[in-house]
Amino acid sequence: MNKKISPRLNIKSSLAKHLDALLTAYVLWVINDRPYRLAYAEEQLENGKRALFFTDEEVAGLNSFFNSTDITQASSNKNPLLNTQIEPLQVGCINMYKAFNLEFQDKAKPESCERTGGERFLKELVYTSAIDLLDGFLIEKLQSFKGFVKPVFLNGDLDLESDFAKNLGKLLTFLVEQTRFNDNQQKQHDFLRDAVDIGDFHENGPSRIIKPFIKSGLHDFVKFNKDEKQYACVNDNDFANYRQRADFFAAIFSPNYTTDDESVEVPVVKDREAKYELDTTDVPLNLLLKGVPGTGKSRAIDNIIDKNFDLGRVINDAAGTPINRVLRVNVHSASTNSSLMQGISVTTGSKNEILYDEKIGLVLNFVLLATQHPTSRFALVLEEIQENSLNALIGDLIYLVEKSKRTFNYTIDSAKPVFDEIYRLTIDGTAKHFVTIPTLINGSNVEKRLIMPGNLHLFCTSNYRDDQKIIEDNLLRRIDVVELYPKHDVIKQAEVAEFLKSLNDAILNDINELQPDRLLIGHANWIDVDDTASFYRALLKVVVEFKDIKDIEYNQMAKVLSGAKMPFGIDLSQFDNYMTLVEHIQKESGYSFVSSQ
Repeated sequence: MNKKISPRLNIKSSLAKHLDALLTAYVLWVINDRPYRLAYAEEQLENGKRALFFTDEEVAGLNSFFNSTDITQASSNKNPLLNTQIEPLQVGCINMYKAFNLEFQDKAKPESCERTGGERFLKELVYTSAIDLLDGFLIEKLQSFKGFVKPVFLNGDLDLESDFAKNLGKLLTFLVEQTRFNDNQQKQHDFLRDAVDIGDFHENGPSRIIKPFIKSGLHDFVKFNKDEKQYACVNDNDFANYRQRADFFAAIFSPNYTTDDESVEVPVVKDREAKYELDTTDVPLNLLLKGVPGTGKSRAIDNIIDKNFDLGRVINDAAGTPINRVLRVNVHSASTNSSLMQGISVTTGSKNEILYDEKIGLVLNFVLLATQHPTSRFALVLEEIQENSLNALIGDLIYLVEKSKRTFNYTIDSAKPVFDEIYRLTIDGTAKHFVTIPTLINGSNVEKRLIMPGNLHLFCTSNYRDDQKIIEDNLLRRIDVVELYPKHDVIKQAEVAEFLKSLNDAILNDINELQPDRLLIGHANWIDVDDTASFYRALLKVVVEFKDIKDIEYNQMAKVLSGAKMPFGIDLSQFDNYMTLVEHIQKESGYSFVSSQ
């Protein structure tokens, strides 16, 4: 069996202390006799929250390694392996550097549990042989390395301008250039192309996570021009030759990233599906979470899946390929029934003749997959369903999603054609409710039937629309609807939390709308706001939304802002129109390219 490590294409963080994390993991590996797996640190309460500190034994080992006495728990508590969330660490250190992964010591914890609340939990490092490659480089320069890396354990910074850093960058350049990944349009990305061809990094994902690698001057062939704020080749000819070498290496030794779920597979202990029975814990079969943007709808679905779907238990299809039991589809205005359910494909035959065939869409294929594995939970997640008509997109599935129309407690031979097995279930009376899939190609006499298995959960998210149309009535009757509102208590900075609460209270009380709760501001963008610049950047999004999307007149906007308790001594009462307000906010946001104009 295989466990999948996702490149997390949607991650929006940047791991500024990327090299600090890598080298800390290396030092811990050395002082603990170079293990494969290493549990590290201890939990302590700091300001009422769980924080990580190196243990007394680790501090003693570090002082022995550096032949010093000045490293303490307090002097090293800002180390990124202690205070950075696990997800950006994972993306930077396994997907980009490929040197080690991080896992929670408590295997029941979801990887998303550090996103909010500011708490950190015990982790362990799982090393790859890339750490041996790094060891071979550093062992010959051990004394220089010790002087270079020690500030990481004294809450200091690495000297990235040093000759040692430049030489280390040559090795690290090789490691980061081997990552290839596809975006949502299946366009391939890598570190070189995002920096030089696109002129910036892919909006989210692996390359973005350690873009400070180039900005720090560590890349051997690409530099960041601070004046022009763009990436460029150090030397065009050297870069062209290196690029060809990197592409050739990737062609003959490529990580096994798949195009379907954008993940890389690594071996884990084999497991069998047969010994498990479907857990009947009360998780809604059909659930819609709706609310304004930034209220944690997708996060809530992630938590449901992490808690109830036992995704750590890997199952295989009949061919022995690991199955992804969660399918996420971002619904948009261009989504079609033919791409999600059923369509026609056109190909050219060996004699250049045109051949037509029926194509099974993404959602239909997932329903059939869940049907073949009735003892394991599957989740179909449809995001942003307000952007299109589900009646038009998934058609007959709407009839089958209600619990009374689903099929439970059946057996199926997954080695046989799935439509043959479904037909058998409908004939012998096991599946009492089904729909017949239309035949799109003339001459096909095979009747294909579709059932909705009881192990497939339908989770949807929806923002509000100006036309107030969220979901069709016939689907609304068949689905549980839960409304999510902003949570001010998850915001770390007390003044910012009070501001957002008072802002939303003012929206409810002062805006003349039939349903002003549709205009509330979600908490997501405010969680990590802790200074005036980050506050203004978050506020700018609110003002632009009210001005350009919600069409709220300025006098109402000003009334709302006057009713909010501004943090950090900020006063916005002197502005009398959107233009002057936006100009001020942009100037205070720290956007140098705006303030310099």
